[in-house]
Amino acid sequence: MTTDTQKLLYQATVAAQLGERERAEALFNQVIALEPENVDAWLGLAGVVEDREEKRRIYETILAIAPDHPVAREGLRALQGDGAATPAPEESAAEPSSAQERKDEDTRWPVLRYEDGVPIYACAYHPDRETTLRCNRCGKPICTECAVLTDVGYRCPDCVAELTGRFYHAQPKHVVFALVAAAVLGFLAGVAAVLAVGFIGFWAIFLIMPLAGLVAEGIWRAGARHRARHLNLYASAVVLIFGVLGVIAIAGSLFALRGLLGLLGIVLVVVIVYQRLR
Repeated sequence: MTTDTQKLLYQATVAAQLGERERAEALFNQVIALEPENVDAWLGLAGVVEDREEKRRIYETILAIAPDHPVAREGLRALQGDGAATPAPEESAAEPSSAQERKDEDTRWPVLRYEDGVPIYACAYHPDRETTLRCNRCGKPICTECAVLTDVGYRCPDCVAELTGRFYHAQPKHVVFALVAAAVLGFLAGVAAVLAVGFIGFWAIFLIMPLAGLVAEGIWRAGARHRARHLNLYASAVVLIFGVLGVIAIAGSLFALRGLLGLLGIVLVVVIVYQRLR
């Protein structure tokens, strides 16, 4: 796996964890286009698509690559079954034959029955669905619809929500400070862009990248380096609005040459801020 592929797979996994299904699906497909036999990418894609037939096709593709893959087998089993978690016959719930199976039986998630020594549970979120999958963090039984692929394996929605809470831990004051900084720095960036155009003309565009980096870093530090959901979107909008005001304040108009070049510079700043604060 190349470095670019690893980066794409990581971004796709994070997007899936955060519930951004469309973005995750697009990124997983990019990985698959680069490496058609990347099982992790196929598994991630199966976790974010909603169409049952599409899931079936993905699981069959995984089994064609890795015939004994347990998650793909469980996924197909769940799709092919009726999903009913019916009480198991007494002979199926016989005394487990191994220490691990006895450990499974001792948990608060009772085993419905055993199939070829594999414990079958009722999904903790959909009690009418049987599953062999469990969250690798808390041990909760999860069906393939509930399972979320992370960089350390499949986890339940509760554990993923906890992870998301740790990722987005900004308090309201942090968001306010960041947006105030975005307004001030956006206005100053607009002013600086027009002044730079006045001194060195079109070549001022090449100064925008370091300027944009300073603006993004200033917003990041103003928010005490805490992440908040959609902060990058809000901060980018504020930078754009106040950046345009800064351009108009110096150039007098957006339709003058200096105004147009200053506006182009602000757009580049907005793009960098959006990417930096993701």
